[in-house]
Parts: sequence; structure tokens; C-alpha cells
Amino acid sequence: MKKAKIDGSRVLITGASSGIGRATSIELAKRGAILALTARRLKTLRKVSDEIKDAFPEIQAPLADKKEI
Repeated sequence: MKKAKIDGSRVLITGASSGIGRATSIELAKRGAILALTARRLKTLRKVSDEIKDAFPEIQAPLADKKEI
């Protein structure tokens, strides 16, 4: 099966702090997607964001507080 072109695509992932959401976030970062990650647990989401930034330094993954949106 051929993989869809992801590089440069904008992707919103809910539940990105664990499970399928976390795994999807990392896989799509690996494939060059521009990510917007959300989760209820901000502390855990920060860890995922840091993990992505450490593995893929070229990817920008800023976090925003829900009050800022």
C-alpha cells in the first residue's frame, strides 16, 4: 500500500499525549507534517512535544495554553 504524501501537510491531532495519538504524532513528525497537538494533560503533552523536538530539530512544535487560543 502506498503511503500518502504528508510532508508539509498541516495535521491536528487530539489526544496526542498518549497511546495512538502520541504514536501518530511521532510518525507524522517523522514524515514531515506540520503538527498541532492537543491533549487534556498539558504536562504529558509537553513531554511528547519535547520528544518530537529532540528527535526532529527542524520541526517547530510550540505549545499554547488554551487561554491563548
